[in-house]
Amino acid sequence: KVYNYISKGRAQLHLGIKVGAEEFSTLKKHYPAVVLAIGANHPLELTTATGELVPGQEFFHVCPGRSLSWYMNNRDIQKEFKREDEPAVIVGGGNVAGDAITNLIALGMKPIHIVLRGVPANIKFTIGQLNFLKTEELNISLHTDNLPADYFDQPEVQRNSLVQKLLEISKRDHKPGWTNVTFHFLTTPVSIEGKEDVEEIILAEKQPD
Repeated sequence: KVYNYISKGRAQLHLGIKVGAEEFSTLKKHYPAVVLAIGANHPLELTTATGELVPGQEFFHVCPGRSLSWYMNNRDIQKEFKREDEPAVIVGGGNVAGDAITNLIALGMKPIHIVLRGVPANIKFTIGQLNFLKTEELNISLHTDNLPADYFDQPEVQRNSLVQKLLEISKRDHKPGWTNVTFHFLTTPVSIEGKEDVEEIILAEKQPD
């Protein structure tokens, strides 16, 4: 889609341009909106609920979301990283996590578990990412044992369109052969275990803030 926009003259791509304070001021004068989409400079380290580093992050198959996106554009590393038909765990529920679901499915990894320290309302997927969950051959499940019994009855949750959309997707019939994608709420990683690479992830229940 991006290529189509550029090829039809609906967007212009300028590469190798350094933007400092002076250039930024010029951009603001000539354009009604300037979007800073420069990405994260450094990946976040995975910590426990008490702020300690989760052990096991040195394994090759433990990577930040931005690295996974880079792997998808590097065929040599992609082949090395790929673990077809093996399970994958995503920690987080933001936009990057939504992209990670797409990338892991493209690598043929399954089932996929999304681990969130928060509640469903903390998920920050885009509309496009939600539509991907809806339209692809995915069995979506919500593991809600850690949530308060009345969580989905709370007025603010019922008004949350993203949560309601996710609920709707999770209620459709699950089909054999489709990739299982499970969301785990109020759950936090404690340790990543293995000898030479990841073999197991130890999780613990997290109390609501």
